[in-house]
Amino acid sequence: MAESILHFGAVTFRLNGTGKLNLTLFSMDKAESFTAAPLNMQTVAPREPTRLVNFNQQRALYRVDTAEFDDYMKIQRIIMWVKELWTQFPSDNQGE
Repeated sequence: MAESILHFGAVTFRLNGTGKLNLTLFSMDKAESFTAAPLNMQTVAPREPTRLVNFNQQRALYRVDTAEFDDYMKIQRIIMWVKELWTQFPSDNQGE
């Protein structure tokens, strides 16, 4: 599964904070990206919120940040929901 094509379907957070948390996924060369809807943070969080994403790559980088200067976040856990789609890319020399 190391070099398979993966589907990144969702991201779940265990976090506390104020303001909005922004999440962006990038391909390894940052040529492609997906920006999820902002997540409202709470100082006391009774649930672990999940953001749906739809991103297909071999690997992904992710960036989390806040928009406002006084916002803060404390992240205890991030769960990436990932499923293998294909084991390899289609061959350029099919039929040989």
